[in-house]
Amino acid sequence: MSELIIYNGKVYTEDGKIDNGYIHVKDGQIVAIGEVNDKAAIDNDTTNKIQVIDAKGYHVVPGFIDIHIHGGYGQDAMDGSYDGLKYLSENLLSEGTTSYLATTMTQSTDKIDEALINIAKYEVEQDVHNAAEIVGIHLEGPFISENKVGAQHPQYVVRPFIDKIK
Repeated sequence: MSELIIYNGKVYTEDGKIDNGYIHVKDGQIVAIGEVNDKAAIDNDTTNKIQVIDAKGYHVVPGFIDIHIHGGYGQDAMDGSYDGLKYLSENLLSEGTTSYLATTMTQSTDKIDEALINIAKYEVEQDVHNAAEIVGIHLEGPFISENKVGAQHPQYVVRPFIDKIK
């Protein structure tokens, strides 16, 4: 069992900010968040048993979720290679992104199919402890308006049909 307490920082939650807060994590799951009222809660006995981080002067925020990312660090979700997605995921985590939706582009259906298969394979095997986690796929095209293609290549825009979506 791994345990961690981050304390003494400005902790941000969905309910607001705790100026002198703590986060208690067991086995990768947050089990408690609160205000540090007295130092006795984090005594020498506790620090000998679990990892404790003093976040004085720091902001402690939840991991970011990127819902639309085509790639980065020289990698592209459309390429979808295992090594490329791994490299992207590791670097995203280093910047605070803990999960993301790999986003495709409007391309030929063969290229999109290949990207979806590669991303799905990576998703099953990914290391969620040392890299950002792919939690899904954002299918940006090819099912977009023929009249408002934006930056997408009009050659690959198609009308939606249920068999392809399945």
